[in-house]
Amino acid sequence: MMEFDLTVTGLDQFGQMADYFDIWWRARPPRLAAEAFAEDARLRLEDDETGPNGSKWDPWSDSYAATRSAGDKLLFDSGDLADSIEPKRDGSAYIVGSDMDYALVHQFGSLDGNTPDRPYVGVSDEIDAALDSILPDDFDDGWLRFQV
Repeated sequence: MMEFDLTVTGLDQFGQMADYFDIWWRARPPRLAAEAFAEDARLRLEDDETGPNGSKWDPWSDSYAATRSAGDKLLFDSGDLADSIEPKRDGSAYIVGSDMDYALVHQFGSLDGNTPDRPYVGVSDEIDAALDSILPDDFDDGWLRFQV
């Protein structure tokens, strides 16, 4: 699981806007960001087969690959792992990941080294760009409602 906490400081000089920002910031942006992280992870599992840093995942071992069919995905079979990725609020932070027994092994690799790490949750260029768009747009929308 990945935990993140978005913090903003230095709003004292904005008066009433700072009060509104503080209310808005604690409620929506962390949830929107967590949902974006979860969706990005699901897409990695279903389609991309790359880590958040853009690197391709290590392929299956030859012995395991022999049990798979052409077109099978590395970490996507029944879709259970992808379906289990959900953001969960924990105080002021959100945790994004899966409670599936094997989720951590795929994210970080096995302790014995037999299963390589194939990270699927993390900060990608796509997430970075999405947050640059989501947060200001959402704030602008909320700010307009506040002014009316």
